[in-house]
Amino acid sequence: MKSDFKAHPFMMYYFIKPFLFVFVIPVIKGIIQYIFFAEITGVLFLETIFLSILFIFAFLRLWAFKIRVDADSLVIEKGIFVKTRCVIARNAISSISDDRNLFDFLFGAVTFNINTEAGRPNSPDFRLKLSVSEGKRLYSLLYGEKKTVAMRFSHIKVAAAAAATSSAVTGLILGVPIINQASKMLGLSLSDLLLSEISTLSKKINTYTPPIVNIITIIALVAYGFSFLISFFKYIGFSLNSSDEQMEIRSGLFVRKHTVFKKKSVNDVLIEQTPLMRLFHTFSLCVSVAGYGDAKKERAIVVPCGQKRQIKTLMKAYFPDLCVYKTCLKAPRNYRNGRRFLFVPTLLSILVVLSAIIEGLVFPAFISLVLFLNSIFLIAIVYYGNLCLKDYRTARISFGENIFAASSVGLSRREMYCKREKIGLLKISRTPADRKYNTCKIKLFVCSESSDSIRIKNIDYLSVLENIEKCYEIYGITSKNGGKLPS
Repeated sequence: MKSDFKAHPFMMYYFIKPFLFVFVIPVIKGIIQYIFFAEITGVLFLETIFLSILFIFAFLRLWAFKIRVDADSLVIEKGIFVKTRCVIARNAISSISDDRNLFDFLFGAVTFNINTEAGRPNSPDFRLKLSVSEGKRLYSLLYGEKKTVAMRFSHIKVAAAAAATSSAVTGLILGVPIINQASKMLGLSLSDLLLSEISTLSKKINTYTPPIVNIITIIALVAYGFSFLISFFKYIGFSLNSSDEQMEIRSGLFVRKHTVFKKKSVNDVLIEQTPLMRLFHTFSLCVSVAGYGDAKKERAIVVPCGQKRQIKTLMKAYFPDLCVYKTCLKAPRNYRNGRRFLFVPTLLSILVVLSAIIEGLVFPAFISLVLFLNSIFLIAIVYYGNLCLKDYRTARISFGENIFAASSVGLSRREMYCKREKIGLLKISRTPADRKYNTCKIKLFVCSESSDSIRIKNIDYLSVLENIEKCYEIYGITSKNGGKLPS
């Protein structure tokens, strides 16, 4: 079978992308202006010359770009004047993903992202475009045709996963640049028009809250809805194929994504429950793959949404080795330790109440806004207190050939499973209260670009040291100073 590949002509887009808004858009705008108004400027002529030179260089870069697969490696050659030759051992490739958006579909192309553990964080190590047929052949050469077990998920579960992974902040981050850019291209003040409509709508709402609160609420809901639609179209059509050695994931509607990774490249497996998932008693199963993803903390989702029993069953089926771990260490169950877990949320609640009283006295005209905002803060603190109480009851950690830990991370619940050698950093910290009661806080960091972490609080210090000694065979930590605990 032929092992040489040429990039798809549409890859020229990547070469001209940095200059898209500098040369391409102004030239197109000038041509349209000439067609409709018979006007042309000297600047357009100059930009057209630079654009022509840019396309020539892009074509030469495309012609110099070559891919070859042999028995042991993947070779990528590129460059016109400065030739670069990258040789990647096939067993060093951790994952390959391909995206196919609407333009790729029209031009018969597919975007490939090739990842290893040695590349740049938060971006693919190599990105290239191939034709659809060549892409399938590349997958076949690198991963072979192996029997897999397919699993598909309903649209309801996909929608639940989209809702749980969406946020108003994400919607604003994604939506505002799109609106601004569209405004510039159309010559309209879309942002001003939207804000005016939102302000008008908020005035029509007859509530006890001030107009500014209504405006903030409407903007948050619209941004959340925008984020939800993006997540829904990202996960719809989600399917999973699993074999003994690798996993294959497909998802997306307008932008189709296809990812293949080897199970040995998995750094850790996470069972996570976001605040919205807690409301519906559902969980998601994710894996952190070496070099995977082009965004910070991006993970491969294995099961987008499911009940805890179903998630555990699939976890045992896909990663049976990681499900074996020893007895867990937990925080002591007594009244004093329970109060320690609730100390921070209690202190925050007192500070919010005092802040609300002071703000009400200083700004009596804004008493409704003060009460509304501080009520939101109190609700968030109550939820945080519930998480702290959940940590007191269920947070635990196990050391051995496999590492297992369960605790809260931010506002979510997390269970983490990984091999002992995948732990990159193990951090033990002690507050004055920990030194008084001989306890500690331990935080684990996984060796990966996304650097997944989890922290267990208020567990017995001596037990932690003894387990670390046995797990990593670093003896003598607890035997120093006549067997006393290290300071």
